[in-house]
Amino acid sequence: MEHQNELAFSAVISAAGQASDDLALRIGTAEKCAARLRDEPICSASLGAALGAGASEVAVVCGSELRAALGPLPERCVFAEPGAGPVESAQNGCRALSDFELMVFLPGDLPFVEAGHVAGFVSRCPKNAGPWVAAGVCDKADVTARFAEIPGMKYTTLSRKKYAGGGIFAASPEGFVKAVGLATRFAQNRKSQFRMAWQFGIPNMLKLLAGRMSIDGAESAASKLFGCEARIITGCAPELIADVDTVEDWEFAKSFHRSQVS
Repeated sequence: MEHQNELAFSAVISAAGQASDDLALRIGTAEKCAARLRDEPICSASLGAALGAGASEVAVVCGSELRAALGPLPERCVFAEPGAGPVESAQNGCRALSDFELMVFLPGDLPFVEAGHVAGFVSRCPKNAGPWVAAGVCDKADVTARFAEIPGMKYTTLSRKKYAGGGIFAASPEGFVKAVGLATRFAQNRKSQFRMAWQFGIPNMLKLLAGRMSIDGAESAASKLFGCEARIITGCAPELIADVDTVEDWEFAKSFHRSQVS
């Protein structure tokens, strides 16, 4: 069933990630999003979730192995070439699509993501026309309730609660341009920890490391960093952060899948 959202959106699925040598041996491919679960590439879950959530267009950024594994894409979907890094790949995905009001960036290695999870995130994104960026995070209690314990999952303390993130993002057209500019500045300063800390704000960095930053404080600091409104979307589904990066992640995904079908 396709969800209807107030906000029209397009989606870029980042599926060009290469597997580590040990993970590639386990899954039988160098492209981790081509790993097969439920007799289909795990990227199929992200693609189906984006379309089911009502995306008007979807670009899948991936290599040749995953293209072959996915086969012909559904209507409204296109392939895009990977870039030299995640930022360039995101730009390539955006260029492959028409003009957009809201772009959602979704990893291709989320085996259990569904349309409702993406639709729930999109429904809470900013509705203003100005520049903005948004990131989804999930409460640790929700992760534990759904998956018990995900190997290697890292959490950040905000407003005295622990959250996991790094899965789903969104931006307006102007917000995406600002995000690319910020990523470029961080890349230029990657060898200077002091410069990177200065960009974020040293007091904010210390608060974050000490687990004393509030969500409002984090949004304020991020807004200054990006040069536009930055929103942290709490309450996201745990399936949006349960990805596959390591052999442990892959074994967990297979084990969890078996537990759901048995």
